[in-house]
Amino acid sequence: MTFGPVATFFFTFLVLSCAITPSYAQTSKIFQWDFTGSQFSSLPSCRQFGIVVKPFNPANNTHGVPPFYMMAFPTAGSPGTPSTTLIGTDESNLSWTVNQPVETGATLLLTVVDSQGSSGGVPPKLYPVVAGQSTQCVPAASTGPAFTVEANVTDTLTTCQPWGIIIKGGVPPYNVTLAAVNSPIVTNVTMGPTDNQFTFIDRADPGTQLIAAVSDFNGRWATGTPIVKTKGSSNVDCIGLVSSSGDQATIAAEAKAAAATSQARKKTAVITGVVVTLVVLLLLGGIGVYLYLRRRKVQEATRELSPRQFEGGSSTEAFQETGTQVLSINAFIAPASPTQPRSPKSPGPSVLSHSVSTSAPSAGPSARRYLAAPESTQSASSAGSGLTVRNPNLNRPAAFTSFPTASVRRSAKEIEAGLTTAHSIDSEYYDGPSETSSGTPIERSRSAAVASGPSAVRFPARSASVGASAGPTDEVIFQHQDAGILRELPPPYADRGRENS
Repeated sequence: MTFGPVATFFFTFLVLSCAITPSYAQTSKIFQWDFTGSQFSSLPSCRQFGIVVKPFNPANNTHGVPPFYMMAFPTAGSPGTPSTTLIGTDESNLSWTVNQPVETGATLLLTVVDSQGSSGGVPPKLYPVVAGQSTQCVPAASTGPAFTVEANVTDTLTTCQPWGIIIKGGVPPYNVTLAAVNSPIVTNVTMGPTDNQFTFIDRADPGTQLIAAVSDFNGRWATGTPIVKTKGSSNVDCIGLVSSSGDQATIAAEAKAAAATSQARKKTAVITGVVVTLVVLLLLGGIGVYLYLRRRKVQEATRELSPRQFEGGSSTEAFQETGTQVLSINAFIAPASPTQPRSPKSPGPSVLSHSVSTSAPSAGPSARRYLAAPESTQSASSAGSGLTVRNPNLNRPAAFTSFPTASVRRSAKEIEAGLTTAHSIDSEYYDGPSETSSGTPIERSRSAAVASGPSAVRFPARSASVGASAGPTDEVIFQHQDAGILRELPPPYADRGRENS
């Protein structure tokens, strides 16, 4: 028989259309099927069961296209393989014989299809196979090359989760059949000529069971049909996700690369988090140290400016702890002899002793440098009132036998007259008379006035102005080790003198 050009073109187009369409879903909701007779919960081996096919919706009166076939899918753990068995052409007189091996725990998922591949749906339960009166109808196990199927998920599958079906053995291209319990739809997918792995995006209803059966180019079924339970959302749109097939090695490499990328991202995120945390902690620590030091500095400054109360106790002991001796004043004025009369304002006999530290004076604004000089004693007046002055040194302490009876403060008129002394500022005590001394008495100031008679006593003095011309009288200055230059006795001693007079 010869085909014309038009017929040849049409046949070629039909073949190519089938070749480039790798997957399709069986037409559903056209008819439905059921066992005749009483209901049963198990399937005895080699027993024949009557089957009836009727329209899915009686109002539409739709029917399948004969002949009809029973597809039985043993679940994982069952020793058998899926099978397709002719059950007849009469919708009201169909029969099927259980031809699956008996195995404890083995169950079957059943569905009826017509010649167009339309499915009558899957019953709401799995049927276990039990031993019947005979097992002779059960075909022997295949002795050909191994042909298996396995999945990366074998327990629970979540809605829109990828499910990897890996095929080993058989002759490609492969056909994958996906069916769920109590579902009116059975999906068939034809893979590429070199593909051996199919990734299915779960769009099955949650709360059911899903199987994936595989057959090769020769119609041979693979053993080990996987089954999983489904859960998740009832929204099965899974936008952006598409089921696909490919080479197992390529898919594994891509999955490994994706895992490595994900791990690298996690590692980068962890490192970033640790670094940021450390930087924040360092910044907080630096700010804390800065605030602490600043507060400490402010506290120290406030402490230095705040008034403090000196501790009580013996000042002599305090000075002895630092190796410094104490300057003690036992009395203000002492006569040259016990029989010398006292001034009305002079206190009782007293001795002024100045003990010098055996160690060098400490440096500081109050420290004074002492230079040794020969010891000298000079009478201060004809009345017998005298002053003994000893320059301090490391071996001999200086002592005052009495305080002067003359005034140690220059009067305002004398200051105006420019009467000054001309002693060197580097001398500690002056032994002997002043170069410009005169017998003119000087009136003593009220705060430190001590008189012993009409005659005045010149006291050793230090000039407040270096190189100034000497006046008719010398200005007397008392040197204190810790207070610099004082022009008169401290007020506390003067006040005590008035109280004792």
